[in-house]
Amino acid sequence: MIRDGFPFGEVQGFSPKVVTDISIGYDITKNINFTVGANNVFDVFPDLQIYKNSYYGVFKYAPVQMGTLGSYFFGRLNFNF
Repeated sequence: MIRDGFPFGEVQGFSPKVVTDISIGYDITKNINFTVGANNVFDVFPDLQIYKNSYYGVFKYAPVQMGTLGSYFFGRLNFNF
């Protein structure tokens, strides 16, 4: 639930979301590790804000920590010294 932006806005409820991240790594040597993975595997997005709470369309999604860009995939090479 988000409080209305006094003196503007309305009260809006939000549904719960689950974001799934996955990664797997392989130690190539004692000091080198390669990892591949994906964040937000199932492409979950936060609820859209109602227009009155979005500063008239500026902020499309509610302020949440899950991000608003959907899923992304990555590869990472780590070196330990």
